[in-house]
Amino acid sequence: MIREPEFTPGDQLAALENAQRSMTSVTARGARQLGLTCIMLGVVLGALHSLLHIFNPEQGLPAFFVLTGAAMLAMIGLSLGYLKVCRVLPHGFSKKYLLSLFLSIGIYALTLTLITTPMPFIATVLLGLAVALPLLIGGFRMLAR
Repeated sequence: MIREPEFTPGDQLAALENAQRSMTSVTARGARQLGLTCIMLGVVLGALHSLLHIFNPEQGLPAFFVLTGAAMLAMIGLSLGYLKVCRVLPHGFSKKYLLSLFLSIGIYALTLTLITTPMPFIATVLLGLAVALPLLIGGFRMLAR
């Protein structure tokens, strides 16, 4: 019969510190990855939303469907990116992510009601920025940690 070696309390503490140190680097990497993903999605959603106001359904229905599909794919991509890193995120990052995503989607849906309203180019850019802003703020806050 093989006996396992007995570790002293000092050896056990050193092993625990090594495990925590390696977990800290994984946690930081997960937070950085989710922050970058949020920033990229914010930029993509903002740009697509601005393009939706330029290529609205009255001007071209196929372009509208392509842009709407691209926005859906971007949101699915962020969700899959989140599922990849959700287990190693620091405390509170899931809440920041969900709050940023829900705010962006809510603003996206609210401003989508203005899609057939004619407006100047600067207004469409500002609407795109309003859609992107919650995800950008959430992403930069994740990167700052």
